[in-house]
Order: sequence, then C-alpha cells, then structure tokens
Amino acid sequence: MYFFLLLLTFSSFLFANLTVKNTPFPGGIAVVEFNNSTAITPKVFFKNRKVLVQQDKNNKWQALVGIPLNTKPGTYFIEVKGLSTQYISFIVKGKNYKKQYITLIKQKEQYVHPLNQHIQRIQKERKILSKTITEFSDKKPHNSFIPPISGKTTSEFGLQRVFNMQPRRPHSGLDFAAKKGTKIVAPMDAKVILVGYFFFNGRAVFLDHGQGLITAYIHLSKIKVKQGDIIKQGEVLGLVGQTGRTTGPHLHWSVYLTSTAINPKLLLNNE
Repeated sequence: MYFFLLLLTFSSFLFANLTVKNTPFPGGIAVVEFNNSTAITPKVFFKNRKVLVQQDKNNKWQALVGIPLNTKPGTYFIEVKGLSTQYISFIVKGKNYKKQYITLIKQKEQYVHPLNQHIQRIQKERKILSKTITEFSDKKPHNSFIPPISGKTTSEFGLQRVFNMQPRRPHSGLDFAAKKGTKIVAPMDAKVILVGYFFFNGRAVFLDHGQGLITAYIHLSKIKVKQGDIIKQGEVLGLVGQTGRTTGPHLHWSVYLTSTAINPKLLLNNE
C-alpha cells in the first residue's frame, strides 16, 4: 500500500462541463488527481462517503471532494478503489468566516426557541433532510451551472449566524434578495428527489444532478415540480417566498457535494 502526497494548487479543473477552482478549505472543493490503471471508473471515498469522480480533458482522473465547514487545517486522504486500493493525500487550508446577527420578530420567535410541540417534527425532518443530501446516483453532472435566480446576494455562505443573540449553525448556502413570486430555475439538468414544507426551511425543493451533487431551494412560496420529475436546465421549479425561518422574501440556495454543504459560488465561477 502506497501513500502519495499531492500538493494542491488553486488552478482550474474541468467539472464535467463546468469549470471549478481547486479550493481545499472548509466549505470548498478539493480537486485531487490520481492514477488509475484501467478504463473503468474507480470508486472513491472520503471519510466513508462516496466522492464525485471524473476525467479531465487530458483524461486524467480527478476526485472532487466537498470539504465540511468544521474541517480543521491539515492533511487528509481519499481512498481510491480500483484493481488495488490507493490512499491519496491532500491538504486542507484554513478559512475564517464572518458573523451575522439576525433579529426575528416576535411572530418568528418559535424558530429561535422551538416549542415542545415542534421538537418532534424538527427531529423527524432532520432525518429526511440528512438522508436526501447523501443521495448518490450513477449519472454524471452535465451542463454548466447557471444562477437559479437573478438578484443581489444578501447573506453569504459560511457566516456564523446569531438569531436573537442565540448562536446557530453556520449559513449553509447563499441568500438572494427577490420579490415574492419571482421565478426560480434549475441551474443544471436534474431529478427532483424531495419536495415538502419543513419547519425551518418552509417550502423546499431538492435536486439531484448526479454523483452526489445535490442542490436545495428553500423558503419558496410555491413549488412548481413534483418529486420524481426530470427537469432541464432553466426550467422553473418554484417561486420565491418567505416560508419557514426568514425575515423577508428571498431564496436560500444550498449546494451539497460529498454530502457536504459547499459554497454555491464555486460552481458559478464567482469565487
């Protein structure tokens, strides 16, 4: 068994038909190159989670690893299973995210201090949502990503959020300001894998783009697709709203890779 040290640089790589920077920090994407002796696509894992695998334009193999926000700087390994098993190392760098203080009106106080009657619902929904973001289909992502909506970003990814002076989890996506009823479109061809009304998320849609690339659209006023639908890039999936834990109408857009929330801007080449 051999261990290879791969020092990563911030160069661009091909993500199916999408160009993505190698950003090996919490909330980013580590692009790890490796050798494979056969033409068969190998299976790659990071912390026992399947990883998106592809070949670049020079037919070199790459693993695209979503880095969790709570990952500490240091050396980590992917496991490549082919004719033999390889362990390829990569380095995660540190990154600091700012804090954001949010005040919810009295009518929204239940989202800061949920009532006992809400706890059971929240726990049930958490299991459903956790399972959804671990979906891993064999199809490969294609098309370049387009923004799901035109609008100003009002809350960046990774912010340490404080609701009514109560610390909560870091912001797991991007918030776009928009009027209620504004159309939201699919950024890439996808399958609808979950729709519903959730306590914190309100009306939400989850899309599977292939190999663990999952996107979520949260706080919608209306949903225009059904679970199981196959939709094309640019197709309307819902309308902007302010359902769930919100201070006003907007779209919260999350992207998951390797079952991990990553900065959506990394797929729009804006980072």
